[in-house]
Amino acid sequence: MAWYKNSILWGVLIMLGGAALLVQNLLGLPLGGIFWGCAAIIIGFFFLKEAWTDLHPWWPIIPGSFLIGLGLSALVGAFLPAISFIRDFLPLGVLGIGFFFVYIREQSNWWALIPGGVLITLGIVSLLDAINLGIDTGGIFFLGLGLTFFALTLLPNKQLSWAYIPAMVLTAISAFIGIISGQANSNIFWALILILAGCFMVIRSIRSRQL
Repeated sequence: MAWYKNSILWGVLIMLGGAALLVQNLLGLPLGGIFWGCAAIIIGFFFLKEAWTDLHPWWPIIPGSFLIGLGLSALVGAFLPAISFIRDFLPLGVLGIGFFFVYIREQSNWWALIPGGVLITLGIVSLLDAINLGIDTGGIFFLGLGLTFFALTLLPNKQLSWAYIPAMVLTAISAFIGIISGQANSNIFWALILILAGCFMVIRSIRSRQL
């Protein structure tokens, strides 16, 4: 029987977690967050270990990466309150990276790049909102989605040429938001678009010569 189907294991874990929360409430020690953060990271790594064996499919990467991100967020809140603004980014960003690993493990799973890019974009948006740099994160959100679909066009699979259409539409929406925002940091926004557009053209040209 797989370890994640062992009800005794989960029962003991829940009891220990409850005890940690009880001590936290009685003594004021942040044991609850520390316990659940460490437990989430350890369980997450066990899921990842399951995924990287030939006997198991790719799906454990998803709960594994999410649990690791959740655990890191809890530990940051417990030990590093000065950088607590990254807490919302960690579950989303690490889960997004997990979807990228789904593609790396089985490159036929090109679709995994889409939720991966969306989740990382949402994580970056939440991080920018927490930092409060005055940047219109709506434009950043659509730019991230556009780059996600542009990334699909860089794959060797020629059947993904359709991804140019949502990539260009989403990037255009991002540019439009940047135009109408009229914010002080709009120059930074446009600089990022130009840099990313140039990188895309260079990478695309190199790949076309290699084919």
